[in-house]
Amino acid sequence: MQISQGQFWDGIWSTLLQAWQGFQPPVQAALIGATTTVVAATIAASMVVWQISRQLQNAITQARHSEILKLQLQIYEEIVAACRKMDRSEVNLRTDIEVFPSILRVCLSYAVRGKSYSTPEQRIPSLMEKKLKFEIATSQMIDVIERWQIIDSRIEVFRLALNSALHDVRNAYRPYFDFVLPLMPTEIPDGPQQGTLLPWTVPNESVIQELETISNALLGAVKKHGSYVSDFQIEMQNRLLGELVDNKIPPRKPIDPNFLPYDLIGMRT
Repeated sequence: MQISQGQFWDGIWSTLLQAWQGFQPPVQAALIGATTTVVAATIAASMVVWQISRQLQNAITQARHSEILKLQLQIYEEIVAACRKMDRSEVNLRTDIEVFPSILRVCLSYAVRGKSYSTPEQRIPSLMEKKLKFEIATSQMIDVIERWQIIDSRIEVFRLALNSALHDVRNAYRPYFDFVLPLMPTEIPDGPQQGTLLPWTVPNESVIQELETISNALLGAVKKHGSYVSDFQIEMQNRLLGELVDNKIPPRKPIDPNFLPYDLIGMRT
């Protein structure tokens, strides 16, 4: 005859009850005490294991968090280094463009009064070198953005912004270079008279005014490029260091509305 599961357990409990009733009271008390001790010890051991496991998990989480913060600091140091190089190359290029019309106007003021003047120090080879360094620094800046895009995929907007700004700089640089080429003093590049300055004449006021117009177009493109670099550094400072100092830097507040800052999602604020 087949026995059901319920009947099986009923039989087990009936057998155990009969066995328990067969023990003398002192034996029953001893069994109860031993059972209580075992249960208490088991619970205590389980609590210890749980507490150790929790402490271990907390230690792992804390160690992981510390490593993440350390990595964030290393990434930020790399970003700052790239931004500084970008800033230096931008300032060097922008300075030549900004001061050259003013220097020409000073030379012209001396020339119209029949006084001697110093030849401007600006040279085409130097201008080309500064432009090249500017482009190299931009490429390296874009490379940094691409390498650490895992931080936040939205920083892709700064790569696009810098590429767009560099395109604008190149477009504005072509007419500027063509216009300034005959205006800058020229030295003999090689031979026995290498370095000797060729005859140079200061341009008239109308030419200088036209140069200023062309220069301002190029300066606007270069400055906009620089504003994107500044925005990127602010975003990365907030993203990578904000947790450490429990603070954030607000976006740029430019005086010129043409240089509004970019936020992480690529919208002008």
